[in-house]
Amino acid sequence: SSDLKQIDTERVGMLGHSMGGGVTLSALLARPDLIDAAVFFAPVSGDARLNYKKWTESNSSRAAAIKAAYGSPEENPEFWDGISAINYLDRIAVPVMIHHGTADDSVPVEWSEDLDTRLQAAGKDTILHIYKVLGLGGLAFRPTSRAPWAGRPCRLSPGAGRPAASPGQPTGTA
Repeated sequence: SSDLKQIDTERVGMLGHSMGGGVTLSALLARPDLIDAAVFFAPVSGDARLNYKKWTESNSSRAAAIKAAYGSPEENPEFWDGISAINYLDRIAVPVMIHHGTADDSVPVEWSEDLDTRLQAAGKDTILHIYKVLGLGGLAFRPTSRAPWAGRPCRLSPGAGRPAASPGQPTGTA
């Protein structure tokens, strides 16, 4: 609870960028009652295997420690399934909005597309905005005149499915 009058504690949203997107997804799964809407900006994958292969496997000492403790994704698929958020999307009970730029050189846009597809398949309220050319930093933290969403409201409406965009607001792919 907050003593700040401007905070509506009955409607709490959570935004996560890159690894923070993974944290936000984990929070939605661990405490579905805590958050009323989520926004991801270029989130890491909900499949722990993909994150391991992209950022950990090339660090031999870190990868060796993880393999010694848990096995590789190939050696111990049950462990990697168990820690992969994509296997628990049925727990999500709030609207989700995902933003990703096609020029992101850190997090592949396909990961956001896959998450959106899986959320849709699970019957979740989700919308994906793909921005051509924008990379991770430009999309999330340095809005410019190039950013189609800069200075425009993005609204999540519970139960609204794939909402129609406001004039000038991006929909689906940009």
